[in-house]
Amino acid sequence: MSSTSAAPLLECRGVTATFGSLVAVDHVGLSAHEGETIGIGGPNGAGKTTFLDLISGLLPLAEGEIFFEGKPVGGKPPHRICHLGIARTFQLNAGFEELTVLENILTATVFGRAHGASRGLFYSHAELERAEALLEEFDLAAKASVLVENVTVLDRKKLMIATALATKPRLLLLDEPVGGLTPPEIDEFIEVIGGLQARGLTIILIEHVMRFLTSVSTRAIIMHHGATIYDGPPKGIAHDGAVTEIYLGSSAEAMRQAEAQTPAPS
Repeated sequence: MSSTSAAPLLECRGVTATFGSLVAVDHVGLSAHEGETIGIGGPNGAGKTTFLDLISGLLPLAEGEIFFEGKPVGGKPPHRICHLGIARTFQLNAGFEELTVLENILTATVFGRAHGASRGLFYSHAELERAEALLEEFDLAAKASVLVENVTVLDRKKLMIATALATKPRLLLLDEPVGGLTPPEIDEFIEVIGGLQARGLTIILIEHVMRFLTSVSTRAIIMHHGATIYDGPPKGIAHDGAVTEIYLGSSAEAMRQAEAQTPAPS
């Protein structure tokens, strides 16, 4: 359960990324509290993925500060940030294609722990049991011995989250988790996110599929030209004039109608 009165798990202050004269992320501030699911939307080129790259250490900060559990993490390398408890997935369905589904998760257990690489790819019995439990949780156990190059898009996306969880994160960053999925697969992924929320994980996700974003998020942010133009309840997105004009266009009316037809929680 999130608590806005408690100290934030993640805090970004004036975070900025530049590429030459282009300001890709423009002094963005964000506080994410324990148990929140924050959905970030916005047009292509708004700076969403770059923002996650800054948090996860893939890009250097031009300006600003990032704190995780009250300690500065800006400027630390990605593997160190992972060891501190921040895991990340990507837009592309990344994985070691010539390894099996199980081997991908085991690799994450090794390199996702502090000083893991110094032991090579050796894993303990407890780590094997953890990997097998993740396979069961994400309905991948029957495909444990299948090479990743031969599994479906949906299973690859599940695998990316399973490998992220193998590192035992407190904060999970997801970049377009349902991109390329069919509507029934998106419905299944809504349940996947519900399982992550039941764990108590704090989640920040980027998504263009607004039905998904508004279904799973406890809070929504819309970015444009590297800046935040909306930060509030997911159901408020379709009623915000700036968001409608810049991003949603005619789809805002469809979102409002869908909200009106959705039964109120009992």
